[in-house]
Amino acid sequence: MDRCTNCSSKLPLYAQFCGQCGSVISNARELQGNTGDYPTAYVLADDKPTTISNPSNPALWNNGERYNAAARSHWTQEEVIPQTPNPDSDEEEERRRRAAMMGLPLLGAMADQLPAAGVPLVHGTPQFGGVPLVQGMPAFPVGSPGSSVAQGLPGAVPHTPLPGAGPWSPSYPHTPPLSPSIPTRTSGPGSSSPGTQPAPGGLPCGIVVLILAVVCLIIVGTIGGLFFGLPPAISISGSSDVAPGGALHLHGNNFVPGSSVTLMLDDAIPLASYSYHQAVYSPASSLPMSLSEQFTPTYAAHKTITVSGNGTFDATIPVSTSWSQGRHTIRAKEDISSRSAVLHFNINVPVAKLLAKPSDLDFGQIEQGSKPVMSVVVNNGGERLLTWQANNGGATWLKLQLASGNIPIGATAQFMYATADTSQLKVGVYSATLHITSNGGNSLVNVKLEVVPASPNPVAQISVTPNSLDFGTLNVGQQLTKSVAVSNSGTLALNWKADSGNANWVTLDTKSQTLQPGALPNIVKVTVDTTNLTAGPQSAALNITSNGGNLQVSIKVVVNIPLTTQPCTLQAPSVARMAFLANQGSNPGLASQSLTIGISGTCPGGVTITPTVTMASGSSWLAVSPSAATITSGSATFKVAVTSSALAPATYTGSISFAGVNGGTAVSNSPQLVGISLTVTEKPPVLAVNPSKLTFNLSNGDQSATQPFQIANTGGAPLNWTATLDAPSFVSIKSRVGTNLAAGASITDNVTVNPAAIQAGSYLVTVTIDAVDPLTGKVVSGSPATVAVTITITQPPLMQLSTQSLDFTPANCLYSASGTVAITNNGGGTLGWNVADPVYGSGQPTGWLTVAPAGQGSGDATLTFSADGTGSQLQFGQTYTATVTITPSVGDLQTITVSFAIICLR
Repeated sequence: MDRCTNCSSKLPLYAQFCGQCGSVISNARELQGNTGDYPTAYVLADDKPTTISNPSNPALWNNGERYNAAARSHWTQEEVIPQTPNPDSDEEEERRRRAAMMGLPLLGAMADQLPAAGVPLVHGTPQFGGVPLVQGMPAFPVGSPGSSVAQGLPGAVPHTPLPGAGPWSPSYPHTPPLSPSIPTRTSGPGSSSPGTQPAPGGLPCGIVVLILAVVCLIIVGTIGGLFFGLPPAISISGSSDVAPGGALHLHGNNFVPGSSVTLMLDDAIPLASYSYHQAVYSPASSLPMSLSEQFTPTYAAHKTITVSGNGTFDATIPVSTSWSQGRHTIRAKEDISSRSAVLHFNINVPVAKLLAKPSDLDFGQIEQGSKPVMSVVVNNGGERLLTWQANNGGATWLKLQLASGNIPIGATAQFMYATADTSQLKVGVYSATLHITSNGGNSLVNVKLEVVPASPNPVAQISVTPNSLDFGTLNVGQQLTKSVAVSNSGTLALNWKADSGNANWVTLDTKSQTLQPGALPNIVKVTVDTTNLTAGPQSAALNITSNGGNLQVSIKVVVNIPLTTQPCTLQAPSVARMAFLANQGSNPGLASQSLTIGISGTCPGGVTITPTVTMASGSSWLAVSPSAATITSGSATFKVAVTSSALAPATYTGSISFAGVNGGTAVSNSPQLVGISLTVTEKPPVLAVNPSKLTFNLSNGDQSATQPFQIANTGGAPLNWTATLDAPSFVSIKSRVGTNLAAGASITDNVTVNPAAIQAGSYLVTVTIDAVDPLTGKVVSGSPATVAVTITITQPPLMQLSTQSLDFTPANCLYSASGTVAITNNGGGTLGWNVADPVYGSGQPTGWLTVAPAGQGSGDATLTFSADGTGSQLQFGQTYTATVTITPSVGDLQTITVSFAIICLR
């Protein structure tokens, strides 16, 4: 701080007079040393001109009030400022200068501070002679040399040249102490006399630099305190449950701008991210990033992630199929500090889910001989390809059509048709169970009907599957289509008509048809359009009238009206992942699958959606088309194709990233990722059946007979098989369906024939075995295979006895006698018989009769009956009786009566 040489009072920087005693400080040598903060390096030598006194520098003018030298060449007496001291103004000036030195108020924030280029002259401040009074508030024009600092620091006090009275400006004569005399006028503004110099004011460059440094430190400190004071965090966009081959979309915030972040799986495995970041310019982002970096999107795989200028980042992490199922963690750690953030997620294997409706099929009363058809809807409610098959549970009167299929994720439902063949059924009530098996669970459908005598007057009978349609929740403007099946279970042609009443938002592709008895059901596609609907639940009814009755199908939908102010947003794709299955050397049965991805919100000019394929393993097996699609609303359809014929057996994973751009800028929620998996098995399955022929020779009186056959898989991968029997009801098979028959394995199935009460004759029956590959859904090699069953049924055996009584009267005084009975089969087949032990008369001696052969036998035979009274208690002249029962294998038992008398006349 400088001091006055007259009174030793403290002087502000660059003071030209003492505010205490009024002495003019005309020479720097009059100061009592530089005891303040002013650096001596800024004190110019006596013979060194100031910057403003250098003739090579242009003069500083006010563009708004620039003087014309020709029009005004001399200053008037009234324009000369009276040089009278004003201590109050000096104190105010000193206060302002001190505030400026301290950096307060920063950036000219004082409410009463005038712009830097408009500082007025203060009346009463001692001036050098000839200095004119400039009216108004002159400002340096933009772009002038004198305004460069003021432009860089708005509101700050500009640096102006030092006055000509100081010792550092020798180009101007020193001004003597103030006197009451008025100085003479100068010759003009271009004169080098002291009276033509600009008024002093402003801060030196060093002070301005100091202020700027302080401001920068405050800004950087504020930003650093903000980010270091808030803990970093990461979150998952969407569900925390993900499947192998899927992806995690991560968002981080509160990280240090411009720093690098490393991701670790379970604190052990470094992760590479697949990120897309579209920066948005902001003042804060300009600190750690250049402008080119701020507006350049990144879209690649990174082992480290660069945090944006606002402390955030976005990254996509593919989920490897090698990661174990269950709970995992991802830690995001900054490279410049020990700060980190952790999130948890779960890996779950996607599964298919079987949905079958209805759970009960009621044909009602069916006339004998008719063959009505009803439908079962099979759908996939899971997130993996559904492979399903169905059988009739052994009910030979129940025939199935379209009894197997494959339903991809998000695909439309499939219809299975069940035909009740009553041609071989008697009047009565019948029930059966449809068995639907799949890789997404099993389902049972109960079937019942009542067979009634055929009516002389045929009638039609209508049924509909399903009896209700739920379209879920749709946004305004969306459309969705579902189907119903109209069946005829009567004996007359069904003429039906359908309408949706007054619900003009429901349309039908078919409104009337004629359905013959026994024909497959008519499929009606029902479409709802929510364009003109109000928000909330809506309902309607599909009314079906016919000559076989009237039915109604309820329709409901919930309409959602999105906000009109929503930003342009890329919606999630229709499927989150796709699974393909193939055998080595071939492409999948479903070599391509489709998905849709749409936009919402306000998207002027449309959105271009561009897919990008990434294969984590293998190469050149995954493709998507088209290469790009531009839509203004709704959704675009992309086809995903897999070529696996050249791949080795393994599981391959990849992903497709869909990026949406509107007007050169990425839209919200872009990109979207779809996980792809491909499983290639080593060798396809092969079906083999042995033997291919079976022969039964039976009579209609025989017991049931069974013969086996084998179903084998001679290939290298599992197969699913079904067996169907084209045979009358007295022929059956043990098993009708099998799943996952392993490579090299086999099972035994049985054909059983029950000839009881069956009309004699020859029958030819065929067992058909179909097999499919559960991975691809394709029919395997060797399928279908057949087993031909030949059945010969003859009349039942009929036992005929040559006699049913024997009378033994031996010669005089003889004690033994014998006789025979012939057993003859007068029917067909083989006669079986059983000879029981003799039964003697009540109270008579026993043991005197024997039969040979005794017990069981078969075929024609001769029985020998022997009577022997030797040593017995038989009395002479008395007749004894016994009975022997013979039971045939078919027919009624027969009895032979034997009488024996010993005669001895002396």
